[in-house]
Amino acid sequence: MLIKLIKYDIRADYKKYMITAAVILLLSLAVRLADIKFGNLDNGSDWKLLFEFLAAALILLCGVALLMTLIISAVRYQKKMYSDEGYLMNTLPIHPVLHILSSILTTCIWTVFIAAVDLLALIISAGGMAFWEGFFTPFVYMWNSDRVFAFNTFAYLILTPVTMMLTLIFTINFGYLFRSHRIVAGIGGYVGLCIISQILTAIIYFLLGKANVNAKISYIISENPNYFSSSESYQRVIVELAKLSEGSYLPSLIANIILFAALLIISVYILKKKIDLD
Repeated sequence: MLIKLIKYDIRADYKKYMITAAVILLLSLAVRLADIKFGNLDNGSDWKLLFEFLAAALILLCGVALLMTLIISAVRYQKKMYSDEGYLMNTLPIHPVLHILSSILTTCIWTVFIAAVDLLALIISAGGMAFWEGFFTPFVYMWNSDRVFAFNTFAYLILTPVTMMLTLIFTINFGYLFRSHRIVAGIGGYVGLCIISQILTAIIYFLLGKANVNAKISYIISENPNYFSSSESYQRVIVELAKLSEGSYLPSLIANIILFAALLIISVYILKKKIDLD
């Protein structure tokens, strides 16, 4: 049944993602053509400014497209659970957790798809990978300096869409506990969730003796102000951050699992017991 729900969610919004992908790829082709035609012109030339504008627009669009996957997925969840469509979805003999998992997994699928389109667009715009090799340099430094730190960083990046989508689902469900001012209530629930998350994180770092971790991170970066332009400085920053994170991987993972489970359980409970479609 979960597979059927995922297919249903994919079919509902696939046109939006296809149009987005087409726009990104077309813009990347425009950037490539502009680079060939005007890329070698002197700075300040009108045509060179046009090329730079198109390149900036492409990079901005790539980032916005990734963000839009969360927004589209959240709107999709609201429609299928709380709009007129929700009357049908909530009468089906399906456990609420499947609806939530379907939305989360669909978000992951579309995020991977858009990320792949973004990467392809960047390769097309630059005429190959050579121009973007520097983008991957920080990840190479991270992997070479501390494999555990790199693995946890990658895992965090991968799980970010999952956590953000579940947070949006909780916010929507919490807002619909109220008959009026649902948006305000949802925002209030989100703020409360952020406060609880920060408190939980602060307690964990305090117990680990890392209560001033944010101050230490700021100090490390301030001591290496040129870490973006200097390979040596960047490697030093990575090494220091890896040392700072030692001993906190497992507790942080446990805290995230607890928070994830709590959000999932509360969202399922709201759908099962407190749903109000009026």
